[in-house]
Amino acid sequence: MTYRIYLDNVLINDEPIGLNDIEITIERDADIKGLLVKFTSELDFIGDGYDAIKAKLDISVTSTIEVLIQYNDGAGWMDLFEGLIFVSDVTFNLFKRIATTSIEDRSWSALINNNKSINAELAVGLSKNATTITAGTNVNIDFYDPTDAIGTYKYADLPCYTVDECFRFIIDFMTDGRVDYESSFFGSGGAGEGFVVVEGQVLSGTSSDAGLILNFKDLFLEVDYRFNISFRIDTSGVTPKVIIEPVNDFYLDVDSVTLNDPKDPIQEFDRSRLYSVVEFGGDTVVDYNTLDNANYPSIPFYAHRQESYHVLGESNIDNTLTLVGRWVVDSNAIEQAVIGTSGTTTSTSSGKLVDSGASFNNGDIEVGMKVYNLTDGTSTFIDAIDSGTQLDLAVDIFTSGEDYKIASRTDFDSNTFIVQTDSPTNARATKNDDFQPNLGVYLYNVLLNNFNVSVNYFAGIHDSIASFLDNDTENMRAAITGGSLTYSSFATDVILWDDTTTNGYDTGGNYTSANGRYTVPVGGAGAYVVSSIFDYELTGAPLTQIAEVYLRQYNSGGTLLREVKIETLQTGVPIFVFAGGSATFYANDGDYFTSEVDWDAAGTVIFLQASGWALNPFSSFSVAQVASAPIAQIYNPSDFRGFVYSFDYPVTQTEFDTINNNLSSRLNFTVRGDVYKGWIDRFIYRHKKKLATIKLLSNK
Repeated sequence: MTYRIYLDNVLINDEPIGLNDIEITIERDADIKGLLVKFTSELDFIGDGYDAIKAKLDISVTSTIEVLIQYNDGAGWMDLFEGLIFVSDVTFNLFKRIATTSIEDRSWSALINNNKSINAELAVGLSKNATTITAGTNVNIDFYDPTDAIGTYKYADLPCYTVDECFRFIIDFMTDGRVDYESSFFGSGGAGEGFVVVEGQVLSGTSSDAGLILNFKDLFLEVDYRFNISFRIDTSGVTPKVIIEPVNDFYLDVDSVTLNDPKDPIQEFDRSRLYSVVEFGGDTVVDYNTLDNANYPSIPFYAHRQESYHVLGESNIDNTLTLVGRWVVDSNAIEQAVIGTSGTTTSTSSGKLVDSGASFNNGDIEVGMKVYNLTDGTSTFIDAIDSGTQLDLAVDIFTSGEDYKIASRTDFDSNTFIVQTDSPTNARATKNDDFQPNLGVYLYNVLLNNFNVSVNYFAGIHDSIASFLDNDTENMRAAITGGSLTYSSFATDVILWDDTTTNGYDTGGNYTSANGRYTVPVGGAGAYVVSSIFDYELTGAPLTQIAEVYLRQYNSGGTLLREVKIETLQTGVPIFVFAGGSATFYANDGDYFTSEVDWDAAGTVIFLQASGWALNPFSSFSVAQVASAPIAQIYNPSDFRGFVYSFDYPVTQTEFDTINNNLSSRLNFTVRGDVYKGWIDRFIYRHKKKLATIKLLSNK
């Protein structure tokens, strides 16, 4: 095995010391959550290599040198590693004429990691080094008033940037366009395609400039707090590419190579991945206040405020996973920023805005502010404040009965927001109606609330999370008295859970087992967590969807207000741990909740008394008012990769190439005939010796 090295495309004749001890490391970096390939050896350059590096130093201490290392094992010269030398990182021994340096990967370390905290404005088509790049392309998004009865999108065409476009631009900016970007999740057709980033001053209307300013570090961390993302560098093409996806996408259930019978493999648990507490939410939230454009109730686990939840289990660990972001996702904050000072004109006066119910002289309104006619889409500016109910305008744009908004400053003008939208199907913020039937309010950013963030982080949390509080008079749980409950098609069946004593409770007497209803008592209006967890047996035609299980909310007159499907029952589909689910409802006095079976085909479902759910050994139906609800979020054990296997093993060049080209795939190894599987956490490859020190992550 022989090696050679090029500096700035010039072959170096005097071989650097250490070239025969090359180590290449594949490592999953915990801080930046990326899977990286690094050159982890230092080289001592002598002779013409020393001269080349010293000449660069004499030109500029900020110079870089492109490096190409090749090897020849008898089959011709092959590329091994491409990177950069930062002259400012080189140590020079002037007497011995030795230049000692490491070599940085030319994509991540050199071009991204070193520039990740530099701010850039998306509207400006220039990179960090003033190279021309494609400026960010904004999308115009319509916003709504959550209290509007039909959720009219009055606030039109506010310039925002998709998360995908933010990543594309900022990677271009940092790398002078030399590193590409790709995401199937945030890109076209992906589940995250509709999420946008926007500045508060754009939402308030005090600025119509779409010039969003951000940096890669903030963007990645804030998006990661909500979506649990990771990245890797793809170097298979001519241009390196940063691929950003949800973490689970980098743990494929696909095998790359199998290593037979390594010597003394060790299994242990990575204690750094154990948490005792998980913190969710955002730094900036607005308390529920219907008199101040803040109409989203502060419902634990369903809103966006900071909350802490215990992680179940005994791990002897005091460690907190913090997922609290600085960028704003709170529905009430969006509402306040968007609505600002709004109203409807009450009479017509030439060149005036007249609203008999307004208070224009309260100090919030100033001459020069922009005024929008939300009815016809025109706008103008305030020339004078005539009185508390009348403004003098630069242009006559209003008649009586037209909606208006004054672009007054808000507390959020300097904040950055992430907003869930329906784009590209519809260029508008997503309008959630979970609480609309009873509260008369729509919600922003439901997919960014604490519940949904917890769903995204199941692979990062080793056990279920819960907040256990005392039962109060509004809580109940009903199980099954006998061994099972049996229902057969065709009808909609209310499941009649009947045991509220031995394996359940009904402290307020609000549940009626004869009709399977929990009725909200007088004075009990509010948010409720409704759950049904169960094991079951199913009969019917093979591989057929037999039925669906719903949680339903009715008003006191029996009118269906809302339903949530929690399970599809299909023959031939195995049950893993438990079936069922939960949902949060807002209910008025007299409303009632049920769990029901809707039939799709002939068959029978048997709900079993005993449940496979570790937190609740019995199948059950439960209702708890959120103010004191035992909130529990369930995780899938197969998603958590906390077990570690480590060993040394001789790896051929072909095997290394296969592993390096399939970094998201599993690496298998055998021990006494048993096959173990894991994903790379660290892989140190001593190239000449063809020996690897391997550390794998596994879910078992």
